[in-house]
Amino acid sequence: MMQPPSVSLLIAAATTYVASEDGDEERRRFERRSAFVERLLLEMHCELRGDAATAAWHTAFVNHVGFWSHYDHEHGASSWPLPATASADELGKFAAERGVLSVRPPEPGELFLVWSPVREVFVRTGHRAPARRPRAGHPGEPVP
Repeated sequence: MMQPPSVSLLIAAATTYVASEDGDEERRRFERRSAFVERLLLEMHCELRGDAATAAWHTAFVNHVGFWSHYDHEHGASSWPLPATASADELGKFAAERGVLSVRPPEPGELFLVWSPVREVFVRTGHRAPARRPRAGHPGEPVP
C-alpha cells in the first residue's frame, strides 16, 4: 500500500535542507542559483519548456521534498498528490480546481501560496514549518 499524504514526512524531508543558522552568508548563497536549485528545475523539466530562467525554485523545492518524502521504492512511485511544477500559479490553479485553496493563514505543515495583486498571479510557494525551538547543539555535537 502506498503512503498516504503525510505532513510529518514533508516536514522531515524539508528540514534536511534547512541551514543551522540564518545569516548574511546564507542569504547570499541563495541569491544566486546553486547547483541544487538547477537540479530542482531540471526535475520539473523547465529547460525543455524554456522557462528555467524564470521558474520558481521554491515551488520546485516543495515538489521535490513532497515527491521524495512520499516515494515508495517497492512500487517505484510517489503518493505525493500535487502536480510536478515550478509554477506557483499552476499550483494555485490546481488547488482552486479542487476546492482546497484558502485565504486563511496556513497551519503548521500546510503549504501556502503568495498572491501578487499587481501581476494577478501566485508568485511564491512555501511550507509552514512548526514553531522553531532553540537547538540544543549542532549536528554531531552531544546534547547537554
